[in-house]
Order: sequence, then structure tokens, then C-alpha cells
Amino acid sequence: MTRSFGGIALSAACVVLALGTSFGCSARQAEPTATSPAVQVEQLQVGNATCLGMKLLTADGRPFAFLIRADRGIVACPHTDIASLAKAGFPAATAKNWTTNGLRGELSEKVLAVNAPAAARGVKAGMTVEEALKLMSDRRQ
Repeated sequence: MTRSFGGIALSAACVVLALGTSFGCSARQAEPTATSPAVQVEQLQVGNATCLGMKLLTADGRPFAFLIRADRGIVACPHTDIASLAKAGFPAATAKNWTTNGLRGELSEKVLAVNAPAAARGVKAGMTVEEALKLMSDRRQ
């Protein structure tokens, strides 16, 4: 049950963060840090870009999913179906499910998998999440 709920919650998170303007929020409008019992949202400075990160928590406060949105793509936990996002032309990569250092700690983790639109932007498995987000924040591409 938790696994299926996690998939639904993560899908909803992907839609909200990918669209950016849903529910009146975007990386530029969000507070630097917002926390609720189930969701934590945080702005992350990556190079010259501001990315919007979100982690989803279980009822007892343990993290079970994360997603970090750059201007032109996302890096998320391995639960994310990046192949489906590729069909929509959306750049996406996955990284280690969770670090003990929260969203900022995720920046130093290694990318595990990349879809074709992300690869076209130069994102590769093995690079850091921070490097991938920089490539997905580059407006020149």
C-alpha cells in the first residue's frame, strides 16, 4: 500500500514541480524553505540557477521520495519513471533514493540513470546531481 501511495504522491509531485505554476507556486515564487508533516520544499542554489527540491515523507516522518526541479528537467529518486517522461520530451535523471543530509546532500550524489532528453542536454550516469542540474538549468541549450 505504501509503495503504491508513494508512486501516486511522486507522480503528483512531478506534475506540480514540472509545471512550476500549479497551485500558484514556482521556483521564483516559493519561500526558501517550506515544511509540512508530509512534504518538505526547499530552494537550492546550483551554480547561477535556483532549483526547487521536494521530499515526501511517510506518516512517521521518514523520507521516501525526492525530486529536484531545474528550469529544463528534473533529478528524482529511482522510483520515478523517467522513460515515461522521455515520451513527453521531458529531461529526467534518477539518483540515490535518499541521503541523510537532506536535499542539499543529494547534490553530491551520483546520477544513476538518464533518459534521452536529459542525455541530449549532456547529462550522464555517474556525474553528480549538481552537475546534472547545472546542465538542465542552462537556458542556452
